[in-house]
Parts: sequence; structure tokens; C-alpha cells
Amino acid sequence: MFQTFSGSSRRPRQVNLSGQNLNPFAASSWTPSASGTQKTVANAQQERQQRQQERERLNASKRIQRTWRGHRSRRQLADSRRAVWDDVETHGVHSETNVVLVEQAKLLVAFFSPRRRDDIGRLTSLSSRISVPGYQDFLALEEVQPLLLRLANVTLEALQM
Repeated sequence: MFQTFSGSSRRPRQVNLSGQNLNPFAASSWTPSASGTQKTVANAQQERQQRQQERERLNASKRIQRTWRGHRSRRQLADSRRAVWDDVETHGVHSETNVVLVEQAKLLVAFFSPRRRDDIGRLTSLSSRISVPGYQDFLALEEVQPLLLRLANVTLEALQM
């Protein structure tokens, strides 16, 4: 019968920007105007360009927000680790046990910034507390081995400031 029948009685929409008016009931004159066609095409291009700029603005704002939220989150995490460091320093056990020193070393390499004077003071405090029992004993600990490279980098960053 009818192989091409899809079940819909509506004709598919066709957009024609060639400037020819194919609708015989349209209110315009029968002779197509070249300036009207150019205006239509120019308007369509301008609208496309505006939509593209809006998409670019939206994507740029998303990127800025993502960057700012990441920065703020990292800064808050570093500040919370500094607070833990300070809490251990003021209220913690003041013995030079290796457990406390290792935990403070882990915290220090996680939040250290050479631009902050208080972080350099924390590094100095940790270094002096490590030297009491001896560097060799502290550096030989198994828990400290993964931290050595970062601890050395932190120390070099502090010395360069």
C-alpha cells in the first residue's frame, strides 16, 4: 500500500532563507526584495553570534566558579590542618615522641606555604623538636620515609624565601 506512511499527517517543517516568498497568501509583494533577504540573513547571523557569545560567557563563568571553589576549598582545608597543628602544639603532649613528630610532619607537608611566615615558624619549631632526640633516629623511622622528599622540598622553599 503506502510504504512511506509514518503515521503523521503533518508535513515536515522547511525553513527557506533564500528570500523567495513561496507562500501565495503572504502580505508582501510578489517580487522578492534583495535587501529584505540580506536583512533576514544578517539578522540570523547576528542571532547565532549572540547565542554563541552567551554560551561562551556561560562556560567562562562556570570555569571561573569552578576555579574559585577549588581554591577556596584547598585554602579551607589547609587552614583546618593549621588549626590541628596549632592544637597539637598548644594542647598536645609536649614530649618529643616520634608519633607526635611524625603526625606534625604529615600535617606540615600538607599545608605548608613558603609565603606565610607562620608556616615558616611551624617548620622551624618542628625542626628544633626533631633535633632534640636526633635527626638520624627521626629520619630512620619507617613512617617518615614517604615524607622525606616533600619535607626536603618544604625546607628548601622556606630557605629560598
